[in-house]
Amino acid sequence: MKECLYCRGEFNPVKSTQKYCSNTCRVQSFNARITQQLTPNLTDNNDMNNEQLNAKKLIDETVDRILMERQQVFETKLRAQEAEYNNKLLELRLAELERKVKDLEKENSKDEGGFGLSMPDVMNAAATYFATKMSNTTTPTNETSK
Repeated sequence: MKECLYCRGEFNPVKSTQKYCSNTCRVQSFNARITQQLTPNLTDNNDMNNEQLNAKKLIDETVDRILMERQQVFETKLRAQEAEYNNKLLELRLAELERKVKDLEKENSKDEGGFGLSMPDVMNAAATYFATKMSNTTTPTNETSK
Protein backbone atom coordinates (compact mmCIF):
# COMPACT_ATOMS: atom_id res chain seq x y z
CA MET A 1 0.00 0.00 0.00
CA LYS A 2 1.17 3.50 -0.84
CA GLU A 3 -0.10 6.94 0.06
CA CYS A 4 -1.26 9.18 -2.79
CA LEU A 5 0.85 12.35 -2.95
CA TYR A 6 -2.22 14.46 -3.74
CA CYS A 7 -5.22 13.18 -1.75
CA ARG A 8 -3.23 11.25 0.89
CA GLY A 9 -5.46 8.18 0.38
CA GLU A 10 -4.00 4.68 0.40
CA PHE A 11 -3.90 2.65 -2.81
CA ASN A 12 -2.29 -0.44 -4.31
CA PRO A 13 0.13 0.74 -7.01
CA VAL A 14 0.13 -0.98 -10.39
CA LYS A 15 3.75 0.00 -10.91
CA SER A 16 6.43 0.52 -8.29
CA THR A 17 6.93 4.10 -9.49
CA GLN A 18 3.24 5.07 -9.22
CA LYS A 19 2.81 8.12 -6.97
CA TYR A 20 -0.91 8.89 -7.30
CA CYS A 21 -3.97 6.73 -6.69
CA SER A 22 -5.67 7.81 -9.94
CA ASN A 23 -5.20 9.80 -13.11
CA THR A 24 -7.44 12.48 -11.62
CA CYS A 25 -5.14 13.01 -8.62
CA ARG A 26 -2.11 13.08 -10.91
CA VAL A 27 -3.67 15.78 -13.12
CA GLN A 28 -4.92 17.81 -10.15
CA SER A 29 -1.47 17.69 -8.57
CA PHE A 30 0.07 18.89 -11.82
CA ASN A 31 -2.48 21.71 -12.09
CA ALA A 32 -1.81 22.73 -8.47
CA ARG A 33 1.94 22.90 -9.13
CA ILE A 34 1.44 24.96 -12.30
CA THR A 35 -1.00 27.29 -10.51
CA GLN A 36 1.48 27.71 -7.68
CA GLN A 37 4.28 28.58 -10.12
CA LEU A 38 2.19 31.04 -12.12
CA THR A 39 0.37 32.72 -9.23
CA PRO A 40 2.18 35.73 -7.76
CA ASN A 41 2.95 35.82 -4.06
CA LEU A 42 -0.22 36.93 -2.27
CA THR A 43 1.40 38.13 0.93
CA ASP A 44 0.04 41.65 0.36
CA ASN A 45 -3.55 40.22 0.37
CA ASN A 46 -4.53 42.20 -2.68
CA ASP A 47 -8.31 41.73 -3.05
CA MET A 48 -8.12 41.59 -6.84
CA ASN A 49 -5.53 38.80 -6.75
CA ASN A 50 -7.62 36.86 -4.22
CA GLU A 51 -10.73 37.19 -6.39
CA GLN A 52 -8.82 36.02 -9.45
CA LEU A 53 -7.35 33.10 -7.53
CA ASN A 54 -10.77 32.09 -6.19
CA ALA A 55 -12.26 32.34 -9.67
CA LYS A 56 -9.46 30.20 -11.11
CA LYS A 57 -9.93 27.61 -8.37
CA LEU A 58 -13.65 27.50 -9.06
CA ILE A 59 -13.02 27.10 -12.79
CA ASP A 60 -10.44 24.37 -12.16
CA GLU A 61 -12.80 22.49 -9.85
CA THR A 62 -15.62 22.75 -12.39
CA VAL A 63 -13.39 21.55 -15.24
CA ASP A 64 -12.14 18.63 -13.12
CA ARG A 65 -15.71 17.66 -12.19
CA ILE A 66 -16.85 17.81 -15.82
CA LEU A 67 -13.87 15.73 -16.95
CA MET A 68 -14.55 13.09 -14.31
CA GLU A 69 -18.25 12.92 -15.29
CA ARG A 70 -17.34 12.59 -18.98
CA GLN A 71 -14.89 9.81 -18.14
CA GLN A 72 -17.61 7.96 -16.18
CA VAL A 73 -20.05 8.28 -19.09
CA PHE A 74 -17.40 7.05 -21.51
CA GLU A 75 -16.55 4.07 -19.31
CA THR A 76 -20.25 3.18 -18.96
CA LYS A 77 -20.75 3.32 -22.73
CA LEU A 78 -17.61 1.26 -23.27
CA ARG A 79 -18.83 -1.46 -20.87
CA ALA A 80 -22.21 -1.53 -22.64
CA GLN A 81 -20.54 -1.86 -26.04
CA GLU A 82 -18.30 -4.65 -24.76
CA ALA A 83 -21.32 -6.57 -23.44
CA GLU A 84 -23.17 -6.04 -26.74
CA TYR A 85 -20.11 -7.22 -28.68
CA ASN A 86 -19.81 -10.35 -26.55
CA ASN A 87 -23.50 -11.14 -27.04
CA LYS A 88 -23.21 -10.70 -30.81
CA LEU A 89 -20.15 -12.94 -30.83
CA LEU A 90 -22.07 -15.62 -28.94
CA GLU A 91 -24.96 -15.31 -31.40
CA LEU A 92 -22.57 -15.78 -34.33
CA ARG A 93 -21.03 -18.82 -32.68
CA LEU A 94 -24.50 -20.26 -32.08
CA ALA A 95 -25.43 -19.72 -35.73
CA GLU A 96 -22.21 -21.45 -36.80
CA LEU A 97 -22.95 -24.37 -34.48
CA GLU A 98 -26.49 -24.62 -35.84
CA ARG A 99 -25.10 -24.78 -39.37
CA LYS A 100 -22.61 -27.48 -38.39
CA VAL A 101 -25.34 -29.49 -36.62
CA LYS A 102 -27.55 -29.31 -39.72
CA ASP A 103 -24.62 -30.53 -41.82
CA LEU A 104 -24.06 -33.39 -39.37
CA GLU A 105 -27.75 -34.22 -39.43
CA LYS A 106 -27.67 -34.41 -43.22
CA GLU A 107 -24.65 -36.71 -43.03
CA ASN A 108 -26.41 -38.74 -40.32
CA SER A 109 -29.49 -39.21 -42.42
CA LYS A 110 -27.32 -40.57 -45.24
CA ASP A 111 -25.52 -42.98 -42.90
CA GLU A 112 -27.42 -45.98 -41.68
CA GLY A 113 -25.75 -46.17 -38.28
CA GLY A 114 -25.60 -42.46 -37.51
CA PHE A 115 -24.46 -40.94 -34.23
CA GLY A 116 -27.73 -41.32 -32.40
CA LEU A 117 -28.08 -37.53 -32.13
CA SER A 118 -31.34 -35.86 -32.90
CA MET A 119 -31.39 -32.31 -34.13
CA PRO A 120 -33.77 -31.03 -31.40
CA ASP A 121 -31.56 -32.51 -28.65
CA VAL A 122 -28.42 -30.90 -30.05
CA MET A 123 -30.17 -27.54 -30.61
CA ASN A 124 -31.60 -27.54 -27.07
CA ALA A 125 -28.16 -28.27 -25.62
CA ALA A 126 -26.54 -25.51 -27.69
CA ALA A 127 -29.31 -23.03 -26.84
CA THR A 128 -28.98 -23.80 -23.13
CA TYR A 129 -25.21 -23.39 -23.29
CA PHE A 130 -25.35 -20.03 -25.04
CA ALA A 131 -28.23 -18.74 -22.92
CA THR A 132 -26.12 -19.48 -19.85
CA LYS A 133 -23.11 -17.71 -21.37
CA MET A 134 -25.17 -14.68 -22.40
CA SER A 135 -26.84 -14.38 -19.00
CA ASN A 136 -23.40 -14.42 -17.33
CA THR A 137 -22.32 -11.30 -19.25
CA THR A 138 -23.15 -8.25 -17.24
CA THR A 139 -24.92 -5.38 -18.87
CA PRO A 140 -23.99 -2.13 -17.11
CA THR A 141 -26.79 -0.02 -15.76
CA ASN A 142 -27.37 3.41 -17.22
CA GLU A 143 -25.71 6.00 -15.09
CA THR A 144 -26.97 9.53 -15.41
CA SER A 145 -24.54 12.35 -15.14
CA LYS A 146 -25.50 15.71 -13.79
